[in-house]
Amino acid sequence: MRTIDLLMKIGALYHLGFAIFHVFFWKIFNWKSDLRKVSIASRAIIQIANLCLILFFLMVAWISGFHSEELISTRIGNSFLVFVTIFWIARFIEQLIFLGMNNTFVNVLSLLFILGIVLYGIPVISIYLYYF
Repeated sequence: MRTIDLLMKIGALYHLGFAIFHVFFWKIFNWKSDLRKVSIASRAIIQIANLCLILFFLMVAWISGFHSEELISTRIGNSFLVFVTIFWIARFIEQLIFLGMNNTFVNVLSLLFILGIVLYGIPVISIYLYYF
């Protein structure tokens, strides 16, 4: 198995893990109680965004796990890899802006976001170095 294929398989498990993690947000962050303190619109937006993230993570897991060859060998696949990499870069930066680095849990999540950058950034760099 090529290194890039292996990274995609690990990336599939990585995204599946984040999907599962997000399923438990209601319990982990005590949303049943905490979200009562915000407006109905804010409560809905937070929960809808979380559900959409779960779907996004499942989609990326599926595509990474079952379509790694297409991700690596087609222009649309390459574009998908670029945008997944950008997603994790943005998520890492947003983590720093909104939560800082003053908490062990936040720091562990930041490291996990960097892992996402590496898992998808290495194939992106490899593909573009090959073409140029």
